[in-house]
Amino acid sequence: MNNKENLFEEFPETNEKEWIEKVEKDLKGRSFKELFWSINEDLNIAPFYYNNDQIPSVPANKTKSNSWEISEDVFVENPKSANQQLLNALANGVNAPRLIIDTSLDGTQMATLFQHVELSYISIHFLLKSAKLAIEILEVFNNYLVKKNINKNEIKGSINHSDDDQLAELIQFAIEKLPSFKTLTINIEDSNPADISKSLAQSLVKGNDYLTLLYKKGINPNTTNNHLQFSIPIGKSYFIEIAKIRALKILWANILEVYGIKDSKIPAIEAHLSEASFGEDPNTNMIRATTQAMSAALGGVNRLTVLPSDANQGESTDFSRRIARNVQHLLMMESFFDRVIDPAKGSYYIEKLTEKIAEAAWSEFQKMEQNSITENGK
Repeated sequence: MNNKENLFEEFPETNEKEWIEKVEKDLKGRSFKELFWSINEDLNIAPFYYNNDQIPSVPANKTKSNSWEISEDVFVENPKSANQQLLNALANGVNAPRLIIDTSLDGTQMATLFQHVELSYISIHFLLKSAKLAIEILEVFNNYLVKKNINKNEIKGSINHSDDDQLAELIQFAIEKLPSFKTLTINIEDSNPADISKSLAQSLVKGNDYLTLLYKKGINPNTTNNHLQFSIPIGKSYFIEIAKIRALKILWANILEVYGIKDSKIPAIEAHLSEASFGEDPNTNMIRATTQAMSAALGGVNRLTVLPSDANQGESTDFSRRIARNVQHLLMMESFFDRVIDPAKGSYYIEKLTEKIAEAAWSEFQKMEQNSITENGK
């Protein structure tokens, strides 16, 4: 057989109208529109979509593959025990641990936390649960790097905090001392599918406020964008979560274009499983975590934290943390989810869902901005 032979030539072409007629025939009198389902009043989804050349262009936040970093939450209540969990996680495939901190750390505690950790081989991420800690934690961390004579240009990571009054200082700190650190995080609200447009719009409002505020302080929008990351929760609705991540990239590209930035890279997207999606049964959570991780990978996140199946039952066990890590290893090493950039591209259903979510969120964002202008005008 000729390898260049078009195997589809022997099949007659069909169009969308013919498909719908066939569906309605099989429905025996029922309308095709009865099969539509609604996410909310603005998002009505058809049961299938036909080939449509007018598909949205999703900006790439990756260039060589769909690979992502594997994260694990390490609660730093006791630096010595946190160090043991950290070393165990790194030895078993984690390369982007997230350190959850709710109090100050001094130099000795920081040194204990990172004992035997080769920071230049991984990225390190701080999640702060208390306000007014960001600058302090970064200064102690920077001092540790200086003391250990570690090349700070090789240190990658981020800090997620609520210190919005220190945004300019944090960016300046990163520029001078930790050039590969993201110091601004836009946390997208954990919401049910019906509120997806609103939660994405709220993240755009916050991001736009960051760009405007920092521009007034002499920091250009491109610099702000380079020090920014998104943090997004992944829920149970498989296709919606894939489309939500892809829509976020489109929406942020729109924001950047308003500021005259057309070729800048979309900021990293950190994903974690929605805590609200976990129930009491660890076995159910284990299965659910797998499909949620698949959504995150197919949507194209840059870093992923899979919650242990017993995450809502207090301290997780070594076994549950191991399974959570291995979910990501399986998606990469056996399912090859990391091989293709934007693997959801070309799926008519997901492309249309992405487009609809992006349009609804952009419309919601415009309403929020207009309301803000009106209120400030008064």
